[in-house]
Formats: sequence, structure tokens, C-alpha cells
Amino acid sequence: MNRHICLAWAWIVLNVAGVSGQEKHQTGAAVAVIDSLQETFEIHSPSRAKRTIQYDVTILSKAGDQYGIFTEVYDKFRSVHIREAEIYDAKGKKIKSISRNDFMDQSLVPGYSLYEENRIKYYMPRVNAYPYTVHYEYEIKYSGLLSYPAWRPQFNYNIAVGKARYELIVPEDMGIHYQAGNLNTVPGIRKEYRRKVYIWNLYGLEPIKKEAFSPPFIDVSPHIRVAPDNFKIGGYKGRLDSWEAFGQWNARLLAGRSELPESTARQVVALVDTIEDTGEKIRAIYDFARSKTRYVS
Repeated sequence: MNRHICLAWAWIVLNVAGVSGQEKHQTGAAVAVIDSLQETFEIHSPSRAKRTIQYDVTILSKAGDQYGIFTEVYDKFRSVHIREAEIYDAKGKKIKSISRNDFMDQSLVPGYSLYEENRIKYYMPRVNAYPYTVHYEYEIKYSGLLSYPAWRPQFNYNIAVGKARYELIVPEDMGIHYQAGNLNTVPGIRKEYRRKVYIWNLYGLEPIKKEAFSPPFIDVSPHIRVAPDNFKIGGYKGRLDSWEAFGQWNARLLAGRSELPESTARQVVALVDTIEDTGEKIRAIYDFARSKTRYVS
């Protein structure tokens, strides 16, 4: 990739965006430009998939610093692996190779819960000269899938996009559904060995201006949502090809969970058997439940 060309394109967007006439959404000056974004979501089975992402984002001003920050959430069903991360100055010269040890790793909500499974990896560039470009390349591996991540090539308001490409790879015999929002393009489709590949390409997206009372960005920006016919998470199989099938899966998860174990029922009966006052019985049961239950958040 020629970073000089990308930076030149970024400055053009900064200076001329929003003056080309009436568009579906009002455009405005960009605070950052996604020079190039390529994302591949490869589904191996109802429970396993790999998502590969690489992008270069040029930060044009201090207001765009937040879009140079790397953040990815993970849990026991998904893991994040950094392949490459670099920072370049306005002349395209590399000023830092970001090592894996530079990325912070912590609980997603530290200090809020006594226990929280979700964690976050993040990195915050420390650059004071504009423009600068940050390059990230990483992958996310999934070992359980209830839903698929949406593709959102334009991260937020006031961000332009040079080019973006999304590849969705699925086994030939696996059913999926996709819905494109705020997109006029249709995917190219090709068949590989026992797989089907869907490809979307976008070019030259102008920044959408952020205004007071603007709707959620996903409502006005290009995106693709994908859902499976079959899924498997935590050892539980289910179907998403109808609301009825999904409701049945939920019902199976909850089956029997509201029934009190016989051993606990006997303990409660023995606890209140010699107590005659109703209020005291309630207090005894409450104290028993409190001693056996831990509330979080």
C-alpha cells in the first residue's frame, strides 16, 4: 500500500467533503479516514469460525484520535490474536512497531462486578503530530457461535472510507442469511471447494456529519448483518431459521431450572417445621436463601 497516496486522499476528503451537492445524508469534514479495510469471516462449522481484519486508519486531527485506538472484546468463546500493528507519520515513515506486549489486557468492567468473564484488549497510540496512520492486522477465533458479527466498514460519524472489502466464507451445505443496510451494491459470489464465498467491495465513502439528535450510526451507515441457520454454543445446538426454532432452543435451556431440588425442599421444610409465626417463617427462609445466594452487580 502506498501510504503517501492514502494520506493525500485523506487531505482531499478533509477539504472538499460536504460540498458536492445533495446526498442522502449530509456530509462533513472528516476527522479520520479508513484508507483501506479488509475483513474476512470464515465459518468452519456451527460452532467454529475465524475473523481476520486488517485496516489502515489515518488520523487527521485530535478529534479523530479515538479511531486510532485498538479495542476488541473477548471471552471463553472467542480469542484475539494480534498479527501486526504499526504507526506511520505524515510522510509515510514508520515511527513505531507496536508489539503484542504493548497491548493492554483487562476485565471489560473492572471494579464494577465481583466476577466478569468478558475481557478487552486495547492499545492507545501516543502521537501528537497530525496526520498519522495506524495499521492493525489481527484475527479472532470463535469456539462457540450464537450470532455472527456485523460488518461495519465506516466506524462512526465524521469518518471517510477509501476502500473496504468484506469476504464471507461458508461451507457449501450450511445455510446463512444476510441483510445489507444502506448499501446499493450486491455481493459477488463464487464457489470454491465445498465452500461459498460472498464478496462486497466499497469505495470512496464520504463522512456522515454528526449532528444533535443524530440516530444510532448503524441506522444511517453501510453495514451487513449475517445470521446462521444452525449454531452451537457451550455444547448447546440450536436453529435460527425461524423464531419458533429459536424459542424452542431457549425453552430447552430453561427446562427444569426453576424446579427446587428435593434435598433443598427438605431443608426448608425442616427449617420452618417448628416455627408457628408466619412472619418468622418468612424471615427464616429469607436468611437461608441469603446464605446460599451470591448477588453480583
